[in-house]
Amino acid sequence: MSALPSRRGPLIALCVAAVVLLGTAVTTGAILFGMLGRHTAPAAPGASPTPSATATAEAKTVHDIPITVAETALEFGDWVATPWVDGETTLYAPVGNASDSQAVSAFYDVTAYDQDGRVLDRAIGSADLLPGGEGILDVINLRADAAEVASILVEQTHISAEASPYSGSVGTAELTVDREFGEVEFVLPSTLDPVPDWPWADVAAFVGDEMVGVCDATIDLKGSAFAGRCYLRPTAQGVAAEPPEDFVSLPEDAEVRVFLRPELDLQ
Repeated sequence: MSALPSRRGPLIALCVAAVVLLGTAVTTGAILFGMLGRHTAPAAPGASPTPSATATAEAKTVHDIPITVAETALEFGDWVATPWVDGETTLYAPVGNASDSQAVSAFYDVTAYDQDGRVLDRAIGSADLLPGGEGILDVINLRADAAEVASILVEQTHISAEASPYSGSVGTAELTVDREFGEVEFVLPSTLDPVPDWPWADVAAFVGDEMVGVCDATIDLKGSAFAGRCYLRPTAQGVAAEPPEDFVSLPEDAEVRVFLRPELDLQ
């Protein structure tokens, strides 16, 4: 009986070739998958913009910390702050609108930095001013350890300016001031037309150019005037002591002023 011819050699060769082809296909597929993955994977979300620690204006100081206002459409006076207690303070600055024809709504980003330029906290502030008007910009609840704050930067993030929605003007307030406890009652004459729907007022006491007390008040309409009352909170430009339980008597030479903050719906 003749032996059948052996087929082991060709079979082995075919198996080896198949394995090589399979390996090549797997490798090529993996490379293509990786390339496709790199092109189709969604990009990681970027961080929100972080303000630069540099600014364009000369720094002033508040609580012995340099505070700088970058380019802005408003005019700024000297900054003051409430006593820095439990890692928190509120900043205030008088602001003015130099335009005699346009009302403005301005918004600000306020950032506290440490000595290495790291952000410690960020807060916001805003001001609504009639043409030629003045007011108080407040930055509420800036939270950081005062000993770690090396600088504060104030940047205008948005401003709207257009013709005032009101005709008329606001007069000088008639005041009743309790200088011992810092209580201020006021009547603010106004010829604004239409009458603002939800106005409120900032009240500030100044000794020279320094604001030594501030409060805000809701307003009641009294004839053609606005009436309100509030209790001043102590503020200081330098390092402030622990806050008193009641307002320490207002200096006799302190001038109290009332600033109307009307509702402005500017685009």
